[in-house]
Amino acid sequence: MIPRILRVMKENRDYVIYDLEGNPISREEGRKIVKELFRVSEEVRQRLSNRKRMPLNKKGRTKPQFTRGSKAPQIRVDSSPRTALSLS
Repeated sequence: MIPRILRVMKENRDYVIYDLEGNPISREEGRKIVKELFRVSEEVRQRLSNRKRMPLNKKGRTKPQFTRGSKAPQIRVDSSPRTALSLS
């Protein structure tokens, strides 16, 4: 998308919006298409907004579940002598 915008700016021409078939359309027609085809229903919005949200930090960002310095599982080597279980 960014290369397309840069090309339009470089060539000093208007940005043209196209429909799904590739025909140029007006801004109002584009808004109408988006409302008709890509609208999220109110039921879906309610269902998804009721999910448990991740906690936020002081800056309003979600807290990562794992941080870079978090402890990884450690492998312990037991050097004590083992005795084999004998069935005889």
